[in-house]
Amino acid sequence: MAAELSQAHVQLHQIQTEARSLREEMAAAWETGRHAESLSQRLEERELQIEELLRGKSVLEAALAGESERRQALEIELAAAQASLAVQEKVMADLHNQLLRQGSRRKRSGREGAGVGAKTATSDAP
Repeated sequence: MAAELSQAHVQLHQIQTEARSLREEMAAAWETGRHAESLSQRLEERELQIEELLRGKSVLEAALAGESERRQALEIELAAAQASLAVQEKVMADLHNQLLRQGSRRKRSGREGAGVGAKTATSDAP
């Protein structure tokens, strides 16, 4: 009986050691499960952030496309305004040159007509 008792003690000690080892493994597994759950929750949060950022990106891309179209329209308007200005400047330069030519003709005709008489010089007056 003493041998059986000794054998039972050895078995009890082995079982207790295995039980302790299983508890430690279970605790480690439970901790790993908690960590995995925490990581899963963080992953879900990140995925929501990514979706929100993608929606924001889409909104910004649409706004950018609209601004790009507006910029192109403004560039076209600017080119038209510059072309119109160039035409107006040419017309003004032509008118200025005509006025200068008319002024010099009047001066020449005024000098030539000065000897003819006062009546001729006053007929050119406005």
